[in-house]
Amino acid sequence: MEVIIGREARVPNPRLCLKIGNSAKFIGNPGSVPKTVSRNHCQLEIMDDGKMRVNNISDQNTLFVNGTEYKTKLITKDDFIQLGADRFNLDIPAILKVLASDNAQPKTYKISHLRHIWEDYTQARLDIQIHERKVNALSAIPGVISMISIALSFIDGLRAVFISVAAIFALIFALIRMKNAGKVPLKQKELEDCFQDEYVCPNCKHYLGYKSYKLVLKDGGCPWCKVKYTE
Repeated sequence: MEVIIGREARVPNPRLCLKIGNSAKFIGNPGSVPKTVSRNHCQLEIMDDGKMRVNNISDQNTLFVNGTEYKTKLITKDDFIQLGADRFNLDIPAILKVLASDNAQPKTYKISHLRHIWEDYTQARLDIQIHERKVNALSAIPGVISMISIALSFIDGLRAVFISVAAIFALIFALIRMKNAGKVPLKQKELEDCFQDEYVCPNCKHYLGYKSYKLVLKDGGCPWCKVKYTE
């Protein structure tokens, strides 16, 4: 077995990340891993006879075993492993426990909760689009009033009234559109961020993208960690 060890990616407070093939596991509390630990820092090899070797992946990384820097080194679970300039302590027994637990866990996951996440997301997107179209439709009112004022231009004083009303409506709807233009992008960003945090594989926590729940279920499993899905 080969495990890539490094810092969790694309989060402000990273944990330790273990990559086994296309799946990922995380250890520790958020923010527990310093930035001097790279995203792909070292490789842990677990051989068929139980022996372990740790390999430094890049020359830009630093790897220490019992206080001495190495590029590659045979280790035991009792050795003291440190990563990066900040000498982050690598808990080998904890890593082995996670790997053993991963091998023992069932490979089929229920994903019925993802249906609600997908439906709520698509409904929220639709609500935003409907709201924008309503605002755009209302913005046409000043133009309609102006056309009425032209049609009634033969009536003294009435045209001026309609033009004044149209100007007032135009100002009101311009203010509404300005306010709406500032809120909509923020709502969309908040919606997307929340969706990307929740619409993930229950095993490897990989974001499933904009594929509908029906298609995710139809595919039968996660394309990254290969676990199977059931409803």
